[in-house]
Amino acid sequence: MRSLATLVPVVLAVLSVAAAGCGGGGGGGGGGAPPPGVLANTLSVGSPSGTPGSAVEVPFTLTPAPGQAPAALTFDLLFSEADLEFQGVTTGPAATGAGKSASANLSRPGNVRVVVAALNNAPVGSGLLCAVSFRIRPGRPPGFSPVSVRNLVGADGSAAAVPTIAGDGQVTIQ
Repeated sequence: MRSLATLVPVVLAVLSVAAAGCGGGGGGGGGGAPPPGVLANTLSVGSPSGTPGSAVEVPFTLTPAPGQAPAALTFDLLFSEADLEFQGVTTGPAATGAGKSASANLSRPGNVRVVVAALNNAPVGSGLLCAVSFRIRPGRPPGFSPVSVRNLVGADGSAAAVPTIAGDGQVTIQ
């Protein structure tokens, strides 16, 4: 069993890299393409639909690259506050299977910071990582409301950054 002193750096490394706005996803998109020949973890973003006043969950599914599975991940999720109201996050089975939990915080209007981590260095396997819940604001017209991943950072059990990419999703307002 690993001591707490060897596990805390993994969580701290992910949080500090994310706070600096650099690393796997950088300050720009959901995660830039890795160099040619380097495999990357993929975080897929779902695109739910709902009616004004209803709740929707945006799922995030992880597909780890061979030998690159992250032990912790963090990202910012940008959304339109005019269309959506942040409700919370639930931990998915891929994260719980590795002993992780998801937490989220509205860091500023239209920006939710999501962290999936634990005080262990177990890699996260393939599957549903987490789901972020929103309420579609009443009176919104039909259309699409984008949800965009930014500042995506993955770290392995030794706190080293692992290549991780993501796309964006959308909520369809019916």
